Amino acid sequence: MKWLSHAVIMSVLVSPLGCSGVNYYFDDGPSPGWTRSQDRDGVPGQMRAVGLSPVTENVERDRTRALNNAKSKLGQIVQSRVESKHRDFVASSSMGTSRRTTSLQVQSIQVESDVQLSEVRVVESFRDEETRTQYIQVEVEREAWLKVVEDRLAKADDRINRLAGAFSSARSARDVIGVLQVNAQIGQALEDLSSQVAVAEVLGASSSWRERAKAGAQVAEDVASFLGEGIALEFGCKSSDSQQVCRKFEKAVHDFLTLKGWEAKPQSPSFGTSLKAAFMVRDEGIERVGNNNEFLASSGFIFEFLNGDGGVESTLSSRRDLGERIVRASSQLEARKLALDVSYEDALSAFRSGFRKSLQSRAE
Repeated sequence: MKWLSHAVIMSVLVSPLGCSGVNYYFDDGPSPGWTRSQDRDGVPGQMRAVGLSPVTENVERDRTRALNNAKSKLGQIVQSRVESKHRDFVASSSMGTSRRTTSLQVQSIQVESDVQLSEVRVVESFRDEETRTQYIQVEVEREAWLKVVEDRLAKADDRINRLAGAFSSARSARDVIGVLQVNAQIGQALEDLSSQVAVAEVLGASSSWRERAKAGAQVAEDVASFLGEGIALEFGCKSSDSQQVCRKFEKAVHDFLTLKGWEAKPQSPSFGTSLKAAFMVRDEGIERVGNNNEFLASSGFIFEFLNGDGGVESTLSSRRDLGERIVRASSQLEARKLALDVSYEDALSAFRSGFRKSLQSRAE
């Protein structure tokens, strides 16, 4: 009987000690109203969001998780508004009906990183015992964020203005490579500008940026129209063995230029350019390999691109002499055909590579 009494007393003494081992540091009183709000009750000119995290023993980690959650929610709030503004902007501007196929999809704007740049500030913090939740309310100052966005807008706008000047100069100089170089850059510049216009309008910027973006869209339209209607490409080709390789090369070049935005076959061009090409093939003898004869052939090519001013565009001109590339086959006819096929592939690859180099050199 004494033993039983002793056991009961020990049980009573140990139980309270076990409950007091963890302190969750809950705040006093009921949870304030802001814990149930989202982007409401904020100060004019600011945006707010509430983040939360389940309570654990690690107070600092709970606060960090709730803060990150608040930033994410703030990003989602702004992202939704930006996408809505951007759709409205594209639909209501000339970009929505432009004949130019410009990629003006709603941008995946890095709102979260923007928020960090804009000095997110913790407004309130509360650890709720009833819901066992850590709440944190954050806000971002619109003016600080807007300054970052307007700096980006100014840079994008300046880039479009420089491209507009480059287009005017290239058109006057009859320089199709210069026009193509502008065409290769104007789309991205316009996307950069239009996406940030939507952010700026969400933050309360004036509508003047929207008008400037529309002006940029008109520049892109002018470039596309000129490439589609203003510049012709005259193609000339000779082959010592087969005109089929010439027809294949001409079609492949036209298809490639069309992908780059240049139709190259307008009815009333402002000026013309030309691409002259030639393909050659030569027998290189017979070799005995085991019990069989193998017929050898080599091929060569040359092409030269003349810009609208009559000057040779060196990066778009190339050649390979006979004897440099030798193929072999089981018959002379097959060897010559294979040699021409190889020559066609190599010439087309050289033209495409030269085209990219031309655009890169102008950009530099």
